[in-house]
Parts: sequence; C-alpha cells; structure tokens
Amino acid sequence: MRLVVVEGNGPVRQRLASMVAEAGLTLAGEASDIAHACSLIKQEQPNAALIGQRLADGSGFDLIRTLGPLSPRHLVMLCEQIDPQYLITARRMGVDYLLEFPRDLELVPRLLRHLASTEWRMPATTMRA
Repeated sequence: MRLVVVEGNGPVRQRLASMVAEAGLTLAGEASDIAHACSLIKQEQPNAALIGQRLADGSGFDLIRTLGPLSPRHLVMLCEQIDPQYLITARRMGVDYLLEFPRDLELVPRLLRHLASTEWRMPATTMRA
C-alpha cells in the first residue's frame, strides 16, 4: 500500500512518515500544505493518506474538499480533540478513521497495517472516536 503523509508540523510529519515505514508500507511522499499535497496525490496516486488537522495553508478538511474525487481511497485524520460535530463532518467527507492526537498516535502503525491487510474489503466509513 502506498501512502502520503500531510501534516503542517514538521517534526510530527516526520514521526508519522517513520510510522508508515514501521508499518511496512510505502511512503509515497510528504506535504505540509494543500497545494503540495494536491500535486503529490495527483502525481503519486496513493491508496491512502494520513492527514493532520492543521496544515500550513488550511485544514485537513480543506484538503479533502479540494481533492474531491481525486482523494485516495482511504483517509485517516488526526485531530487534537474529537467532538460530535467534527466526527459528523469527518464521516460525511469520507474519512475512514479519525484519531485524536497525541492520544492515539501509538495506534497509527497498527491501523496502517490493518488498512493494508484489509484494503480489498474495507468499509467506506469506519470511525474510531
């Protein structure tokens, strides 16, 4: 499985990228802003994206909105606090997993391995709150 990491904070982005490798997946690239992420996703066509809540030029939701049908098949978002409205918005936008950062950070490698092993039968809206 090929995956991109999109996160506005450099050290966090690097940690997430290392988790992709730890999970045994292929890192297709990293981006910190919407413009670079869109270009990267269009070029690399990854199976999944690991997206942070805050990007250099907007939010993870802004990125998903901008990509529209070009979004990778699997979307995993990290956010600082999950409230009911955020969860509803994520579900409506096609986010497969919503993880609270930093609380759920240790779950990322296991979740990515799960996505890779079940990609062919993954339901469209599985959420973790």
